[in-house]
Amino acid sequence: MLLNTEAQTLNTEALLKEIDVQLIEKFNSIKQKERDQDKILSIVLEICSLREYNLPELSAILKRDENWISRKYIKPLLDKGKLEYKYPDMINHPHQAYKTAD
Repeated sequence: MLLNTEAQTLNTEALLKEIDVQLIEKFNSIKQKERDQDKILSIVLEICSLREYNLPELSAILKRDENWISRKYIKPLLDKGKLEYKYPDMINHPHQAYKTAD
């Protein structure tokens, strides 16, 4: 039986395999305290263009706290119409995910 942290590690590894190596390198080159918000937002958009990702998945990929990602990345992109909800009629849906707007 896997411990929760082991399962999270395996899940993160699987998520990272879905994403282009160049995109991961691009994100990893950004410093933890990156000030260029547009760089990070463009990476989030690129990730969400691959498929719909939920908040825990984005948190694992970006190695940032879910609340931080929601406030700093997801909300601004939703407000600008660059991201869409998977379930737009129920934004607090338990399986809510985000995708790049068409």
